Amino acid sequence: MNRPVFVLATLLWSLASFSQNSQSAVQNQAKGQEASKIVLLTIETASPTALNNTDVQASVGKRPYAPVLQLQGASSAPLDFVLVVDSSSSAVSSRLRSPALNRVPKFVAAVRSSGIAVRTALVEFSAKARVVQSFTSDPIEGSFRKLSPGGGSALQDALALAARLAQQSSSARRIILVVTDGEDNLSSTTREEVAEAAIRASAPIYALSLGEPQLQYAPLAGRGDKFLKEVSEKTGGRVFFPKNETQISEALEAIRSEMQLQFFAVIAVPGTKNRFYPLQFKAPGLHGTVRGATEVVSE
Repeated sequence: MNRPVFVLATLLWSLASFSQNSQSAVQNQAKGQEASKIVLLTIETASPTALNNTDVQASVGKRPYAPVLQLQGASSAPLDFVLVVDSSSSAVSSRLRSPALNRVPKFVAAVRSSGIAVRTALVEFSAKARVVQSFTSDPIEGSFRKLSPGGGSALQDALALAARLAQQSSSARRIILVVTDGEDNLSSTTREEVAEAAIRASAPIYALSLGEPQLQYAPLAGRGDKFLKEVSEKTGGRVFFPKNETQISEALEAIRSEMQLQFFAVIAVPGTKNRFYPLQFKAPGLHGTVRGATEVVSE
């Protein structure tokens, strides 16, 4: 699907789903009151297609739980997918890096075959982070030839760059997937700044951990996996720790399955711009779980 068609599909989907709510948000902001924010949720329950806004409750800041203003299924929404590839010396030494990269194009193809319009972008990092390929509908494996392995690791800089790229997306749904060993020894971006950038972009971070790097690359082993757990939880994503090629395939399939359980929820947030508020969700009447970002920003 070329860019004009993709943008049109995204625009029509967004207008059909949220035009009424957007009008209310503009009115509220004009009055200097609270504004509306669209957040992405994963809701695992026995009958996800039958949900409505009263089934899910949100708590913003110190406010008590209240039903979300609107709940819309996102399983068929267009997707902009940012792949972040670790090309540092430590990651390249992992026996799982090549198998993981070989399986990502199959993951994207499987999503497209389900009828979802998908564009992909590629961010690479070693000592520095760079955008290898901006959003395109072309096969993602074509961009792999431009990868340049070797050097230190700026993982947090790369994830922040990927989040900024996602924030520029015209798609209603954005997801970041990082393939990494979690090691970072060169970033200027803090962990908190990474999470905030992804939350601003409404882009959950999913991670495939290649395992802790060898001692010569990471004398303080254990930090990488801890960071991946923290940032995925804060942004509403998940981290996976595959031990072999089969588990890599299972992790990617789990992500694809989750995408069928995603919803857009509209919530009310205070009108103070650029302030982050704690965010929690629950579904008291459902036998299942609700997962989303743990903070929301008012913009």
